[in-house]
Amino acid sequence: MRRLKAVIQKLLALALFAEDTSHLRGQLIRQDQVFQANGWVRGDNEF
Repeated sequence: MRRLKAVIQKLLALALFAEDTSHLRGQLIRQDQVFQANGWVRGDNEF
């Protein structure tokens, strides 16, 4: 479901834009890396 992938990326971008704190940004970046490690962000992985 590519739509879910787009929603996740949009939420991450909005959170980074709304809360410009280094602590939250680091937390979101780590969360994004976990998604990538699980293959959630890669386009070749379909649910």
